[in-house]
Formats: sequence, C-alpha cells, structure tokens
Amino acid sequence: MRMSRNLWISSGNSARSACSSKKSRKIILVGELRYLCSQLVRLVVGGREQWVNLEEIWAAGAMLDSEAAVDAGVSAEISTGDVRYPGRVIAAEPYEYGWRVEMAFSPGNRWSIERWRPEHAFDPETLRG
Repeated sequence: MRMSRNLWISSGNSARSACSSKKSRKIILVGELRYLCSQLVRLVVGGREQWVNLEEIWAAGAMLDSEAAVDAGVSAEISTGDVRYPGRVIAAEPYEYGWRVEMAFSPGNRWSIERWRPEHAFDPETLRG
C-alpha cells in the first residue's frame, strides 16, 4: 500500500508515465508516496464509461490499466462507490494487455488513504526488514 517517498515499483522504463511493453519490473525514483493496489474502478472519458484496473494511487494521481485506448490530454474521472476523482489523462501508452493510463487528479481533489482505501491495497514497506 504505502511506499517510501522516493521509490515505487512499476513496469516499463519511463519515470514519467511508467508505460511500456516491457515485462520486467523495476524501481523508479519519484517524489510522491504511492500505494500499490488492484481494484476495478469506473473511468469516464468523453461521456464513455469503462471498467479499468486501478494499479497505483497517490495524492495527485493514479495509474490505471485499460482494455480500451484512452487519449492523453483529455478530461477524465475515476469513481468507486461514493468516491470520485476528476482530473486529466496525462499519459496513455499501449502495452501487451491493453493500455497503461496515468491520470492526474484535479487540484483540490487529492486522494488520501483516510478518504478512500482501495480494497486490494498492498504496503511494500512491509517487505523491508
């Protein structure tokens, strides 16, 4: 669930979008606390709704896996239950199982573990000895 402020695990080789067709996992330096999770959430883009898998979440955004293409730069919203996070898709790239989508939440609508805790969250800090 919670990871150190400086490290997170992601597929691919791009520190900005973490999108790639590479299968290997590696640690990428970033400056925000990230939580790893696996939960279906609704993504609405341009009035079209689809189910996507929430892979990572942090205060200012989220990483999603989508079966359908999503354009970067468009307004979007993810939701689950009574919780909604509007924002913008800042990166979307194809990979072997669909599309990896990075979303930035709108200012003033930041995520926190106190506001909403994903069901299948994992705290990588528990792996440290």
